[in-house]
Amino acid sequence: MYREYLSEVLNIKIDGLRDELDLKLILKARLTKKELKILNALINRDDIDLLFNRLNLDEKRYKELRAKMEKKLNSEKFKKEIFKLSYNQKR
Repeated sequence: MYREYLSEVLNIKIDGLRDELDLKLILKARLTKKELKILNALINRDDIDLLFNRLNLDEKRYKELRAKMEKKLNSEKFKKEIFKLSYNQKR
């Protein structure tokens, strides 16, 4: 789920990413609850109107949260964290 989405969005080969559970934990630590719910909705292709109601958002706030989320996902720090062979794993 997360591996496929991140490999597509970040143009990274899927076999270079950590496993699904590790990615879930990393995303949970790096994103806010609402950002994570937006990410899950995007991955699952949920209805946006339902998401607005569930999270009590309007379109402007949704776009702000999504932009923040995408900025975090595109950060170099995040990209280093999601790869399998990080510096700490090589030791």
